[in-house]
Amino acid sequence: PHITHCLSLYTLFLVVSCGDSIDADRRGVTLPLPSDEIQMLAELDQPNQESSPSELTLSFSARLEMPQTLSVIRGNSGVGFASLTVNNQKFCYQGNALSESNTDGDEYFLRYETQAFLQCTLGGVISLNPVVSVQTSDRVQFQIEEGGCSIESASCLFTRAQAIIDILETFP
Repeated sequence: PHITHCLSLYTLFLVVSCGDSIDADRRGVTLPLPSDEIQMLAELDQPNQESSPSELTLSFSARLEMPQTLSVIRGNSGVGFASLTVNNQKFCYQGNALSESNTDGDEYFLRYETQAFLQCTLGGVISLNPVVSVQTSDRVQFQIEEGGCSIESASCLFTRAQAIIDILETFP
């Protein structure tokens, strides 16, 4: 019992001392302890329509606030869609480019909410309260669903975006 308690404290120290955010890339990740935010990356290879989503499994219960915008760190959002899915809720974001041929898409903005199994292009209801309650073992997925720009536009060949989800509070 004493060794387990010491290992738990040591693990807590390591997680807390590593920073104030949790990074999740394209690998499946199980998060041990919460911090202030969760960062996720997703990619889309436009010509091949190959999406590389981020997915993670939570090991804590909490209230999360989905972001109003997702940042494009490489490429172009076009007018395409990206999504954050938590359980049965899917938050749909649309690229902010002026048109499919413009290369000015630098983010995705929260457009609406829909069922997890539906594509964002089908529409949904306006999400006025993007706060969700999650339980231990719930999954969060971040995906760029479609490029939303002309293949002729060289800036639309590859897109990488980042989602930062705020952890509002955690529960035992």
